[in-house]
Amino acid sequence: MEVRLFVDMLASLIGKPARLNLLPPQPADVPETCADLTEVSKAIGYVPKVALEEGLRAFVDWYRDYYVR
Repeated sequence: MEVRLFVDMLASLIGKPARLNLLPPQPADVPETCADLTEVSKAIGYVPKVALEEGLRAFVDWYRDYYVR
């Protein structure tokens, strides 16, 4: 998943536009990943049960409840 998609999802859930400061890639940035849960799933049976947007929504709700009283 692209970072920008993640930021856009979070901005949408918060209800405010993201203020982006786009910089050139940093030396430690990973341009691409092949992350895959297949082996973890085989080894320990882990299967994600919450979609990213649902998890972000739960996080935003928790954050607002905990910090923005």
